[in-house]
Amino acid sequence: MEDNDLGNPQLAEEPLVWRHPQEPILTVEGSTHLVFLQGKYPSKVAYREGQGTILFWDLGYLWDVFREEAEERQSSKFLNDFKRLAMCDELENELHIRGKVDRPNALSANCAATGLVLTYLSRVADVTLTTSKMQLALGYLRFVVGLAVDLSWENRGLDLGDMLVDSAGMVTNFQQLLRQKHLAVVDAWRQQWESMREQLSTSWPEGNDQPLPLLDVAMFLTLAKRIRRSQGKQRWKKISGDLVESLLKQLLKGLADVLHIKILSNLQLYRAGPDVQLEEADEQAIVGESGAIGNSPGKKVTKRLHPNEVWDLVCQAQDEHLSLHRLAKVKRGGSAGSACAWQNKLLSMYFARTQLLFKFSRHLTLITDGSTHGGRNTIVTVAFDPLLNTAGFAPCQALSAAKCVGPGEFDVEDDVERLLARREADRVSSYRLLQSLSYQIYLITAGNLDLECFQVPVTFSKALQRMKPGWRRVVLNNGNLRILFSDGSSEIFDVNMAVNTLPSLTVMQDQGSVGAAGFAFLQDQGFMIHTEFDKFHRLQRDMRLSQERSAQACLMQAQAASQYWLGVNYKPYGSGAFFVEKTEALQTFLRSVCVDDPVVQEYIDRVGADFQMPTVTFEDQKAVLDSLWQNLVSWRLKSEAPKSSRWFSWLSAAHLQMREWWASRMVLRWYLPEAEDPDREDAKKFQELKKSGVGGLHLGFQCLSERYWENCMILLVAGRPLWSYYSEQVEEIQNAEDGFKYALHMEANWQACAQLVELAALVSTAGKDEWKPVARWAIDEQDFSSKAWTYVVDLLEHRAGSLAKHSSGCAAYASLVEGSAAGLCKFKTDFCLLLSLEGSTADSGSLLEDLHLVFSAPLRLVATALEVHGWELSARTVPAVQMLRSMVFSVPDSKLIEDVHQRLRNAQKARPNDRMTPACVQQICNHCNVLDSRKIRHGPVITRKVFLENLRKTNRHFQPRKHGRPRNHKLHAKFGHIMKNRTWPALTEPALVRSSAAWSWLRYYSAEKLQDSMIRIKAGQLNLLCFTGLVINRVDDAAGRYYLILNQHQWSTLVWPLKVIDNIDVHPRWTWRYCFNPDLQVQWLCVFDPEYYEVQPTKAWWCDEQGLVLVQTGDPQPLVKYVLLEKTKELTNKSLQLIAEGMGIEKPQKMTRTSLLQILAGQQGNSFYVDSVLERDSKDKPQKQKIPDEFADFVDALFGQMDSDERVDFLGLQKTKDEDSPVQKRKQWNKWLKEKLAEKQAKKAKRQAKAKAKGKAKAKSARKRKRDDEDDSAHRHDDDADLARPDAGVSVSDCGGQEPEQLGSASPQQKDSTADGGFDFGPAASESNHELVSVGIDAVGGLEPSSSASAAPASPPQHFAEHEQESVDERMEIAHEPQEQPVQAPAAAPDLQVEPEHAAAPEEPPQPGAHRHVGPKVHSTPAEIMKLIEPCDKFRIFIDKNAHRFKVETRVSDDRFNVAPYKGKTFNRSFLNCSWRSALKLVHQHAWLKWALVRDTWPCDKDEQDPGVVPENVYQALAPIIAEMPQAVKYPRSS
Repeated sequence: MEDNDLGNPQLAEEPLVWRHPQEPILTVEGSTHLVFLQGKYPSKVAYREGQGTILFWDLGYLWDVFREEAEERQSSKFLNDFKRLAMCDELENELHIRGKVDRPNALSANCAATGLVLTYLSRVADVTLTTSKMQLALGYLRFVVGLAVDLSWENRGLDLGDMLVDSAGMVTNFQQLLRQKHLAVVDAWRQQWESMREQLSTSWPEGNDQPLPLLDVAMFLTLAKRIRRSQGKQRWKKISGDLVESLLKQLLKGLADVLHIKILSNLQLYRAGPDVQLEEADEQAIVGESGAIGNSPGKKVTKRLHPNEVWDLVCQAQDEHLSLHRLAKVKRGGSAGSACAWQNKLLSMYFARTQLLFKFSRHLTLITDGSTHGGRNTIVTVAFDPLLNTAGFAPCQALSAAKCVGPGEFDVEDDVERLLARREADRVSSYRLLQSLSYQIYLITAGNLDLECFQVPVTFSKALQRMKPGWRRVVLNNGNLRILFSDGSSEIFDVNMAVNTLPSLTVMQDQGSVGAAGFAFLQDQGFMIHTEFDKFHRLQRDMRLSQERSAQACLMQAQAASQYWLGVNYKPYGSGAFFVEKTEALQTFLRSVCVDDPVVQEYIDRVGADFQMPTVTFEDQKAVLDSLWQNLVSWRLKSEAPKSSRWFSWLSAAHLQMREWWASRMVLRWYLPEAEDPDREDAKKFQELKKSGVGGLHLGFQCLSERYWENCMILLVAGRPLWSYYSEQVEEIQNAEDGFKYALHMEANWQACAQLVELAALVSTAGKDEWKPVARWAIDEQDFSSKAWTYVVDLLEHRAGSLAKHSSGCAAYASLVEGSAAGLCKFKTDFCLLLSLEGSTADSGSLLEDLHLVFSAPLRLVATALEVHGWELSARTVPAVQMLRSMVFSVPDSKLIEDVHQRLRNAQKARPNDRMTPACVQQICNHCNVLDSRKIRHGPVITRKVFLENLRKTNRHFQPRKHGRPRNHKLHAKFGHIMKNRTWPALTEPALVRSSAAWSWLRYYSAEKLQDSMIRIKAGQLNLLCFTGLVINRVDDAAGRYYLILNQHQWSTLVWPLKVIDNIDVHPRWTWRYCFNPDLQVQWLCVFDPEYYEVQPTKAWWCDEQGLVLVQTGDPQPLVKYVLLEKTKELTNKSLQLIAEGMGIEKPQKMTRTSLLQILAGQQGNSFYVDSVLERDSKDKPQKQKIPDEFADFVDALFGQMDSDERVDFLGLQKTKDEDSPVQKRKQWNKWLKEKLAEKQAKKAKRQAKAKAKGKAKAKSARKRKRDDEDDSAHRHDDDADLARPDAGVSVSDCGGQEPEQLGSASPQQKDSTADGGFDFGPAASESNHELVSVGIDAVGGLEPSSSASAAPASPPQHFAEHEQESVDERMEIAHEPQEQPVQAPAAAPDLQVEPEHAAAPEEPPQPGAHRHVGPKVHSTPAEIMKLIEPCDKFRIFIDKNAHRFKVETRVSDDRFNVAPYKGKTFNRSFLNCSWRSALKLVHQHAWLKWALVRDTWPCDKDEQDPGVVPENVYQALAPIIAEMPQAVKYPRSS
């Protein structure tokens, strides 16, 4: 190509691709000076002919002019302004880009239509800061207006939209147009006209309907807004502002038509073809990589691909899920290098167009979700501008999966950094998510915004803070807000500036724990961020929770079993081998059996019922058998299988295949005759099934049990309304416009939503036909009715709670965006109530926190802006309404992100051995048709035209990996506080529903004026008494309305009105029946006065005439009384405290649970009722629903045969089973341990019994020998009486007044006996040189005189040495054998004093035959003494000699000890700083008071003692022991 002297490329001689054959080339023959007369470079003009003739102007000419006149330096800015203007005003079809030209900064030669050029000139005149640019634009506009005046003179008049121009160039109806709007508009425009006399040539005419010059009108419409800004005036209100825009657009359109008429009449143009593309496609081909060709290895040639061919390769790669470089290499012989260059160019184009779209956006919406692609945790985000109604993909981010953080990875404060180093930080994943989203915002806005920019400035933060008592808000005349603080100071806030400058962010996600935690933190910190959660994820969650709450998770278990069978056609591992086996089995069955076969007769009735065919006669049964091949579709076709990636896939598959259940079981029963019966629920059978690892049809046959069929039918019937709702939402609610219409509908009708009404119909008389096929074959009708009723009510409860979000937050004010007066009034009322409660000194509990959870900072700013403008919708409130619109006008759900993830998964499956690179992931996202399929405008999309226009000027060295690593984007240190301990409210599902309940209670409290009735705002917490499933009614309700409680949410209760059926009596006691009334709707019920409510005890019942109903099983009871008795274990301590607060009990937080129950129950009944409540509360809490033991192995067998993606759907069931496994293991271990302990106890008891019998025999022989020795001793006394010493003996105190004859030092055996529980003989017994004198202790405890002083001491009996090896207990048993003449043992050990003259008697060794007499057992060791004061054997009192303290220990645990101060296992008192008697008294008191709590279970084995009254003999016995204790040990404190 060659360039002409005008700087524009000449057209090539070859025909252009867009030109129609046989037609001349589009050319321009001069005469362009008629338009751009002042320009140095005349512009080329082209036109197309279709619905209207459009002139396209060379933007290069405008660039040259602006560069010369206004010293413009950035051509890219000039072009970007044109592009953005075209996209915002939906004029993209008037902007076309063609090939490169010879101008600085690589400016493309762009063509723009006349209307777009004139619009750009008017915008320049309005907003530019350069005076020369403004004058240049105004000069062009004046020139075009002059052409219009000339044309009007030629045509005797001219119509410029609504403005009529006469032949003199005067607008004749200008004042009339203003007067049609309002008379005030005429006055306002007259004043503004007079203030612009410097820019206008004439003044405003005095009379009405006087004409105005067209040139002055054009200048006024162009410059009015600019002049008002320079004069410091406020922006015009809605009427005047809209009127200026409307008239200006009409003027520009009319001037464009004038140019077309004037130029086309003076130019000689040839007609072009119908193609509107203006680019020259026959430019140089794209040069690929060099490669060797032919037999010349050294010769290199260049493969040249045309840009159209490159684009075709790109499209083909997307369609076939292949990488671009592989497809290029196979199809065109290219290499990876050139393909990567093309891909980088595509990514660079998309990224540049994304930045152009969102660079100046102030209100953004992000729809985000994460998944794993290419081994990386990838965040895919769609950015949406609600004002432009345009979306685009942000650069995908790869998050780190590490649970720890390296040094310097985050910019955080010192205390947070210490937590990270110690690996004690929480919510690290949430911090990384916020970091990635901030980086995405930074990239798409070209650095203008990031997450920190959404925080309210410090100078304006107090305007959006919660009001405090003593604060006052004053609206000033200029629209500003003044807040008077309680300390007397005040501050003025410019609300208009804030609402016009502060950006806002709306984030939609799936309410995962990571994202919810992050945005809960930001919302608490006052960021301008609003969070929305996806309705489809909430729907799935509601269904899953309802299944998990079913009895023993039976419904989820049935779904897991049926899912295996419904998808068996694609097993194993997607091969379909089991399907082939099924088909052959069915064919063999049909060839082999007849109607009389026992297997057929066993199931033929159930099969006929499934196929809705009669089975009465032989012919009927034969017809059913013959129809098997036709009706068993899944046996001859693979049919549909449940997939975890597709929502409601189980319901879809079950809808098709549940009718084949019994026919399939009949065929498998015949095909697998050795298999166990599926209905036999035997743990041994399931264990063998698990160990064998059998799958396929054998395992599928076990899934076809009758119980599973019943449960699956419940899931199918109850799930259809939700399935219908999901299908309707996917098909009809696709883009932002549809979502906004849905929000408007739900704002007013969420309580009567179709899905709720259809669910309610299932448990009413209208739903009996749905349940009849299930109830007919139910194993137990009442068990079926209980499961079905409970599941439907649970679904209703969860769905109503999820839909309650439309009653609070920005969703409750969606109609305000449409200008609804009712929506504005509702918004005003709610905001005023919130301010009133914030400034109140009344204790509202956690009500304020729940209210603020959904009233975010952007919503508060909108309310403040409306407040300062008098709660009127006008032009001044447009920015506030736009901010509200940005929160409600958005993509309706995050399913589009799930669809993008599915595209990525499909691409990965097509290349299972290749790892997806970040560039490939981004390319798939950018070019998927997810947005286009939902009719969402995809602004940055790359089309063929865009690709061809920008291919050459786009840099090939784009780095997608750099844009996908958020680690280099540092957040401010304040974001690190998210990793500290949480002090902010969580964004959980229960919290959001509780917030809606709080708003319902606040509105009800205000509307009913409960404050005038002296009802406290905290009384709303009494809704905690309402439990799911209760039927309640108000006793003073004249209408006799009954409600079924769906669930309470602390401040309000969701209920559904019931319909009473009283004309059927099926039981003598059940005279009332209730069912749902589908004609009504779910309601918020505020139970702030529970004393006026009654509970009707009911149970679910199946009736053939009425369907599922509730029957009354008892007399009505007061609500509080019923709940305290029947729901005691379900009331948490927190709930009890909140209920007590609502009832006016002071400081319930300082009371124990028992005390609270006593007070609450005492208000409702007598002492017997209080005791009943406490007894119920003392029982063990009902265990969590778990999988029965016999089914745990079957679940394991199912999971062993399922694919990993299938098991994802049943993580809750797996978790429940895993939680039960350790419990079952512990039970088994405890069982084995008890068996071992029982064996040891039996052996010990046997050994003790044997030893006891042997001891009794030895004691008997010892007593006999004793009597014989006494007789011999008496004879010796008679013979040797003269040898006796009358003065020999000792004095013994406290020994019954008896005096021993002689006493010597104790023998070693006697010393041992004292240590084993005998008497302590004191100091005399420790002297080793004293003469041993035998002292016999008789049976009555006195002292027996020895035979003589010189006689050898009696040796111990033979059995004494044997008993030394026995336990203390055994010796005690022997010592306590019944003796002759029993006398009470002495209370304390006697002090035996040896006379001085006999103290030096030499010690003699004991004789073998000697022995001593055995008396009654006397407790002398601390353990034995303490047994005298222990309440029973379950308590142990002992002395800690090292620490000098008494302790009491409870050897077993009991729930009755869970009251202060008896919760601890031990209780001790030290006597270091007090007397030991006082310490023992306190321990004794504690032990006996604690025993009193369990006296009915552990009776006392002795006389009951008064707490704290220790017997005196125990004090005396312990005194010497305490005196001889060593000094207390002082243990050092641990650092």
